[in-house]
Amino acid sequence: MLDVVLISVLIFILRVVDMSLDTFRIVASVKGAKVLAAAFGFLEAFVFIVALAKVLSPPLHLLEMFAYAGGFAGGTFVGTYISGGMSSRHALARIISLPASREICSRLREKDFAVTRMQGEGRDGAVDILFTVMPRGRQGELLEVVRALDERAFVVFEPIERAEYGYVPQPIRETPVPVRR
Repeated sequence: MLDVVLISVLIFILRVVDMSLDTFRIVASVKGAKVLAAAFGFLEAFVFIVALAKVLSPPLHLLEMFAYAGGFAGGTFVGTYISGGMSSRHALARIISLPASREICSRLREKDFAVTRMQGEGRDGAVDILFTVMPRGRQGELLEVVRALDERAFVVFEPIERAEYGYVPQPIRETPVPVRR
């Protein structure tokens, strides 16, 4: 019975590693890192085969099957958590508010957000569109400002892969830091 438990633990660990590698492979693919994605894919497939071979080798044990499924879930969680660090560190926010765009723009600038305001045209006529590039960790702060002034404002966040020139205020510093990647 001890052998079954040890093999189940091994299977669980292999699946956590396998699924974490799967998440990294997907992130690398989306970012265009072909060689890195291929390397993650190779390792993922190898670990998967080893884990599956252990589960399917006779005699079959229910505990090993549970370890396999649990490792899948655990690896998905771990991979998603860790891959957050591989994601873009900055985000672009687009804000459209019919009643409060100028006030939102002013309040965001007071809080050291770099905001660009442009005229646009929506379904019902002219609108101001506010753009800001910020550290990803400041999205909640931006939403608090926007929602305090217009809880129905349309806000969209997108990850930024690359930004050149301009500036993005950093969350720890008191002055804007030039951005050039």
